[in-house]
Amino acid sequence: MNKDNDRILFLDSPLREMIWGGKYFKDVLNLTKEDKDFGELWTISGYKDFPSTIKNGKYQGVTLDKLYKEHHELFANSTSVEFPILVKMIATSADLSVQVHPDDEYAKKDNDLGKTESWLIINSDHGKIVYGHNQLDKANLEKMARSGDFSFLKYHDVKRGNFVPVPAGTIHALGKGLVLLEVQQSSNLTYRLYDYNRKDKNGNLRELHLDKSLDVIKVPNDATIDDTDYLDSRDDYVLWDNEYFNIKLVNVRRQIRFMNKEHKYYLCTVASGLFRYEDMIISVGESFIVTSNAIEEEIKGKGKLVIVESYK
Repeated sequence: MNKDNDRILFLDSPLREMIWGGKYFKDVLNLTKEDKDFGELWTISGYKDFPSTIKNGKYQGVTLDKLYKEHHELFANSTSVEFPILVKMIATSADLSVQVHPDDEYAKKDNDLGKTESWLIINSDHGKIVYGHNQLDKANLEKMARSGDFSFLKYHDVKRGNFVPVPAGTIHALGKGLVLLEVQQSSNLTYRLYDYNRKDKNGNLRELHLDKSLDVIKVPNDATIDDTDYLDSRDDYVLWDNEYFNIKLVNVRRQIRFMNKEHKYYLCTVASGLFRYEDMIISVGESFIVTSNAIEEEIKGKGKLVIVESYK
């Protein structure tokens, strides 16, 4: 291992226990020996409460949030005060609550960023999601929600390789039996609209945020799903290019070379296959960062890489 390396940074990342989590990260990915219901791996996180930690090179042992603040030059001198992107791997063993996220302006009320996010489905065991609604009139949607009538929700089947963009204001929920990579703004702000009257481990109904949810829901929002299987294709794709980030899915056959002449930085996560750099080996769900100091670096391996470029 090159102890002076500040060009390619590999990450140790926190697992988060969830009411809808399970044993995927223990039994399938072997990322933990703890027998807990983990639902999320925050694989690239500079979020203050759950940061990733650098595990190689010059900054080994430093958390990503601290590195970002103290060595802004590694991140193209980003204009964002906090690390702007959060990448998660999510594995669901039960349905998640129906949620909606605010945009940046509304999120200021809760001292956080808004949350525009996206999902790349890695595995789907007959999975379904909530995505959008069928109402054209916001007053009618609000009346239905306040009366407990959620028949306006739209349910969609999803399969391995599907990509789902979720802009702020979109009603959404993951169903059980899904494994996916989520790319989002670095925010932990969620407004819970409906939770199937589910109780937590202490027997209490989980908190809902009906007023805030209704404030930010987009109407109309007749969202549809692109049925393309991006993971089985041999092509490279720009999955989504929005005001916050650009997401590419790259098919690597033997190696990928980063010719970083513009001194940008890239967030890379393995969606399939196995990759190696020096003595670091990473597999599905694990991540590395190509910093602005990388000029010409080669990562060997075969599979699919999700590569994110932040615009903030």
